[in-house]
Amino acid sequence: MLLQHRADPDATDLRGRSALLEAVAGGNHTLTQMVLEARADPNQCNVQGRTPFSVACHNNDEEIASTLLLARSDVHEPRNEYDYQTTALCACASANYISGLKLLLSSSVHVDSQLEATALWHAAWHGRTEAVEFLLEQKADIGKHALHGGTALCAAAFKGHDSILHKLLSNLCELQSEAAVRLLPEPLQLAMWSDNPHTVKLLLDARTNASGVRSNASRKRIHQLDGYPWALEMLMPALETLRLYQYLHERQAQTQAATASRDLSEQQQEP
Repeated sequence: MLLQHRADPDATDLRGRSALLEAVAGGNHTLTQMVLEARADPNQCNVQGRTPFSVACHNNDEEIASTLLLARSDVHEPRNEYDYQTTALCACASANYISGLKLLLSSSVHVDSQLEATALWHAAWHGRTEAVEFLLEQKADIGKHALHGGTALCAAAFKGHDSILHKLLSNLCELQSEAAVRLLPEPLQLAMWSDNPHTVKLLLDARTNASGVRSNASRKRIHQLDGYPWALEMLMPALETLRLYQYLHERQAQTQAATASRDLSEQQQEP
């Protein structure tokens, strides 16, 4: 009714929320279509910098996202997420919205495009296994650093997403020796600093450390890396520190198990 009486479809409230943004956020496809037909700006954002398309991606709303794409939504328009600026591609990756990723990549968006971090980094940080798998299939660069520091490996290691770390490390094996060695120290340190012992143990496994092979063949692999002395000097101190951390953690677990067993035995002996 209001639109029929020439109400401004782009009018906003004090928070910059338009009728289109509200319709998209509420998942109302009929209202979204109606406001767009009234020539609402599909790229108008609120005071937080969120566009209708980025909200649709975040909500996993494929129908509305497709409608907004047809309405010429700017898929490169940045959106704010906490202290970072991200894109619709990152929003899809964070929400595990595979259909949205496919829609965007079929348009003019590159899989490694980023403002402050790539879609792969966001998927790894949020623990979105399916999104990580899909992005790796699309040849996402696992060694690309976010502008605020760290690769997707670092994000997964810091958050303790071991299943995702497995997938990333499997992909890492396809890299050249020098590149693989260069990427490993930082996630190893982050796993330790964030107190993720299981992740540390995973990274210390011979399949994921500098050797890239099983422990009994590690010397041969390190010999192959003699051409990169700078990389070995950088990596080995971190590995030794983390092996010590692993040892201390296992000793702590053994002590706790022994204490629990002793307490249980004493309880059983009580009259």
